[in-house]
Amino acid sequence: MPQPGQILNYIHAAIIRFHSPRLNPGSQFLYAYEKFWRVVIDEEVHFRVQYQDGFDKGMVKGREEGRAEERLKNTRSLKANGIPFDVIASSLGLSQDEIEAL
Repeated sequence: MPQPGQILNYIHAAIIRFHSPRLNPGSQFLYAYEKFWRVVIDEEVHFRVQYQDGFDKGMVKGREEGRAEERLKNTRSLKANGIPFDVIASSLGLSQDEIEAL
């Protein structure tokens, strides 16, 4: 199956091949068809860019949330094992108030 860019090449070649005074109505149809596919391909490219941008932002947000969750898990574990709050705070980058709140 041809890729979207190849479709335009095929349409353009057909327009050139069939463009003559006696095939003018068909030529007009092919021009309209080419314009239609250009719009479709532009929209597809726009959609792919937007999708990738959203996907990338979601991955970054997911990683940040995962790190924060892991930090809380580690804090609870260290706190449960009796590690001093100042050691936990300096190791995990949390304040002593945040540690006490857990």
